[in-house]
Amino acid sequence: MRHRITFRGRATAAVLLSALVLAGCGDDDPTGPSADFDLVGGAWQWRVTNATSGSSSCSVTGVTLTFARQAGVLTGRRVATGGGNITCTINGSNTTANYTTNDDLDNLTFSGTTISYSFATTTGAWQMSGTITGDNRMGGTATIRLGSSAGTLVLTGPWTATRN
Repeated sequence: MRHRITFRGRATAAVLLSALVLAGCGDDDPTGPSADFDLVGGAWQWRVTNATSGSSSCSVTGVTLTFARQAGVLTGRRVATGGGNITCTINGSNTTANYTTNDDLDNLTFSGTTISYSFATTTGAWQMSGTITGDNRMGGTATIRLGSSAGTLVLTGPWTATRN
């Protein structure tokens, strides 16, 4: 006895085969592992070193960035609780301040090894762009817009982060 495969049977088989093939491909599960996420996920010690504008400069230490995946979306936070972890020289005057925060990173983008994010503080806007240069290092350029008695200063300089 011969069985005939009808068009409907072939179409159903093709759909079933396609579903099985697609189920075995990629990493579409937002809670599952991902090589891209593994490159950036976790806690990082972050610092800005000698961001300058003319004769003014600022540096920041003692800040932890944490990257996580929530519902398939990369999120980031910055946390600092230290005293005296921001130092600036503005118009010849040295200032040391407490950079304390526990806030989200804004405009976070990550593709391949390129990362960028921003955040606001009471004194200005901070924009970071850079690359991940290895399993435990990333860095790039910080652009910091700070309000001061002399007006808005736009400082630029290197930022780095090392995975904890």
